[in-house]
Amino acid sequence: MFRILALILYFVFSVYTFSQILDYQNISESSIPSTNSKMIFDDNYNLHFTWLDSTNQIFYRYREGNTWSDRILVYETDSTEITELAISSYNDLIRIFWIEKGSEYKINSVRLSDAIFTQLYKSEFILQSIKSINNSIDSFITWFEEDSNYSVKVMDLDSKDTLTLGRTYTPFSYSVSKDDSGKIFVFWLSMNNSIFYRSFSSGWSGTTEVIIEGEAQPLVEMDCIYNEPFQKFCFVFTGDIPTTGPEYSTDLFYMEGIDSTWSSIVSLAPPIQYCTNPQIEIYEQEYIIVLYQDGFMGYVDSSSKFYYTQKYYDHGFADTLFAPDSSTLNDFTSDGSRLYCSFAKNDNVFFGDIDIITPDVEKNILFKNISFNLEQNYPNPFNPNTTIKYTIPSVETRHVSSLQNVILKVYDILGREAATLIDQEQTPGNYEVQFNADSIPSGIYFYRLQYGAIVLSRKMIVLK
Repeated sequence: MFRILALILYFVFSVYTFSQILDYQNISESSIPSTNSKMIFDDNYNLHFTWLDSTNQIFYRYREGNTWSDRILVYETDSTEITELAISSYNDLIRIFWIEKGSEYKINSVRLSDAIFTQLYKSEFILQSIKSINNSIDSFITWFEEDSNYSVKVMDLDSKDTLTLGRTYTPFSYSVSKDDSGKIFVFWLSMNNSIFYRSFSSGWSGTTEVIIEGEAQPLVEMDCIYNEPFQKFCFVFTGDIPTTGPEYSTDLFYMEGIDSTWSSIVSLAPPIQYCTNPQIEIYEQEYIIVLYQDGFMGYVDSSSKFYYTQKYYDHGFADTLFAPDSSTLNDFTSDGSRLYCSFAKNDNVFFGDIDIITPDVEKNILFKNISFNLEQNYPNPFNPNTTIKYTIPSVETRHVSSLQNVILKVYDILGREAATLIDQEQTPGNYEVQFNADSIPSGIYFYRLQYGAIVLSRKMIVLK
C-alpha cells in the first residue's frame, strides 16, 4: 500500500487554503537513495515515470488510471556516472534518455517497447540539461554542451543529424516548447538579456531575437510553455540580484508573447534566497502555474493578470508547496486539468497529485498587478542628473491596503546601496523623482522600486 499524505499550503496568516498535494506516493520504494526523476503523459493520458538512484540504476513505472505498474530496471552501470534523465512519448513509443559521464560524455537512450539501446552522441565536453520534444511527425532531443561556444544543440532522432542552434551561458538558460500547429521552438538566453529562438516545421528556421522590454537583473534560468487558450508563449525566469549578503540572491520574472508581440518582463516575486529551477505549466486550460525548486507557487490568469501567494519568513517572501523538510522538486507536469509533481525526500522519489483551489477575486488575491510600472530613466547615460518615473497601481485586495510603503533605491553593480530616493507611503498614481549622481563615480547602477511584494528594477549608466 502506498502512503497517502495530505499537506496544506496556506495564504498569508494561514487564513485561506491555496493548494494541497494529494496522494503522496513513494514511487522508488527502495532503501537505495533516489533523487532524479522525470515524467510524461502519453496521448492516452497514461503517466510514465522514470528515476535514477545513487548506484547508477535507471528505473521505470507507468500509471494507467490510478494503477501503477511494477518497477522495471531499465539500465545500470558500475563504470560511469549517470547525471541526467529525460523521457519522451512519441507515436506510442516511450523512450528514456540519459547523460553518462566517464572518460567522455555520452547521450544514450533505450526504447521501452523492444528494449533497444542506442548511443546517440558523445563528446569530450560536459553535457547537461537534456530535454526531449516532439510533434506527430518529428522527434528531437536537445542539450547544453560546455564547449568553447557554450552551445545549445539538437538531434533529429530519426536521422541522428546534430545541429548547433545557438549559444547561451548556463545549462538552465534554454527551454523547448511547441505551438498548437506542432511547430517546435527552442529558446535560449543571451548574456545581454535577450531571448533568441529557432523553430522547426519542415526544417530549422534562422535565429530570431526577442528584445526583453523592462529592465530585469541578469537572467540566468528559464522555462517556457505554449498556452493554446492564450495563444502565446509564457516564460518564467530567475535573475541574479547584485548583493553583498546571502538573503536576497535571486528574483523571479514572467513574460509572455508570440511572433513580434511580447509583453514587458514583470517581477513575480521579490528577491528570495535559492530561487532556482523555475518550471511553468498549464492548469485547467486557464491558469499558468509557476513553481521553483523551493515550492513557491504563483499563477497567471487568461486576462494576463498576475496573482501571488505570499508568506513572511526571515528573509523575503515565499510559499512552500512541499512542507516536509528536505523535499526537493524534481519535475512538474500537467495533463491540462490537473497538476502532478515528483520530488525527492528521505532518499526516495515521490509522486504527488497537486490539488489547486483556483483564485477567488474577493477572497484570495493578494496582489493584482494592473499597471505597476518603472520607466527607464532619462537621460541615460547621464551626468549628473536624470529623471526616474514610475506608476503605483490601485490594489484590489482584502489583505493589503492601497496605501503601501514605496522604496526606490540605487545600487552599484556589487549590490552596495548608493542612494535612497524614496522610502514612504504613497497612494496610487504617477510619480517622478530626480536623481543627482554627483557623489558617485561613473559606472553601471541598478535602481530598484519595491511596492508591497512587487519589485521592479532597471539599469542605468553614470558617465562622467
